[in-house]
Formats: sequence, C-alpha cells, structure tokens
Amino acid sequence: MRKLTKLEKFGLIAAILVSGSYFYLNKVYDPQAKALKKTVAKLNSTIGQYNKLDEPPPLSPVKKAIEKKKQQCDALRQQLHEAGGRSGNAQETITLLDTVNRKAREQGLLVLQLVPLGPVDEELYDWESFELQITGFFPHLLQFIDSLKAMPQPIELRELSIIKSERLDGTITVKAQLLF
Repeated sequence: MRKLTKLEKFGLIAAILVSGSYFYLNKVYDPQAKALKKTVAKLNSTIGQYNKLDEPPPLSPVKKAIEKKKQQCDALRQQLHEAGGRSGNAQETITLLDTVNRKAREQGLLVLQLVPLGPVDEELYDWESFELQITGFFPHLLQFIDSLKAMPQPIELRELSIIKSERLDGTITVKAQLLF
C-alpha cells in the first residue's frame, strides 16, 4: 500500500467532514427543526385565538348554574337521607353507631367491641364496616337483629359467629361484621 499525498489526505478529511455534516443535518438537525416549526405554528395559532378574545364571557350565568346544581344536590341528598341512605357525612356514621349501641343495650346485650374496619366498596353500595362483638342471651340477640332490620338505613351483619359462654348461665358471645 502506498502512502497518501498531502492533497489526498486533505481530500479524505474534507470528505469525512462533509459526510459527517450531511449525516448530522439529515438525522439530527432536520427533525429538530421540523419539531420547532410545528411548535412555533401551534404557538402562533394559540396567540391568534387569544388575540381574538375581546373580554372573558360573563360569570353570572355560570354562577347561577352552579347555584342551581348545588340546590339540586342538596335536595337529592335530603331525599337519599329520607330513604335511609348515607351521604358520606361522618356525623351520620357516628349517629348510626350510637343507634346500634343503644338498640343493643335496650335488648339487654352488652357491646364488648365496636371497631372500624374501613370502607367496603361493592357494586351497588359503599359500606362502612365495623367489627361488632356483643354478649348476652340468644333471645335478646334475635330481638336485637329484628330491631336492626326495622331501621330505615341499610344495615348488614356478615360473618356472624356465635360462641357459647364458658359460664353456665346461658350467655353467648357474638362476633360479626357490621356494615352500613
């Protein structure tokens, strides 16, 4: 192999520089330039739309619509509450827990434990879940369950387990998952 002359070396370097520049321009610079042109066109379009706006539309119709929707929402919440449903208010949960506790005492049952387990989301209803543990006599338990059935709010007892007391007085301990 022969040695390259100075002119051939400069020609080879120039060819490499030209081909490298060509590759850079086609593969790196042109796509970025196209993206920049699209961005500038979109920006100009947005500025044009902004400039066409003279002043913002009046807020009074929007405020009236919002007020009307709030009234409708309040009316629907009231209807839901009257039908026995819950609106998600924490005070409703506290009131229901107090009612369950009171009904258990009225039937001669002792509430040993009423612990929140968290929400249970089902297809038709979102339940608040509690672990209920009560003790008393079996007929009183049946009366307690009947009093829960008579409540206007939807209430469920799941995973009911009845354990006979070790004492010989006939008492039982009931564990259940209380949902409302």
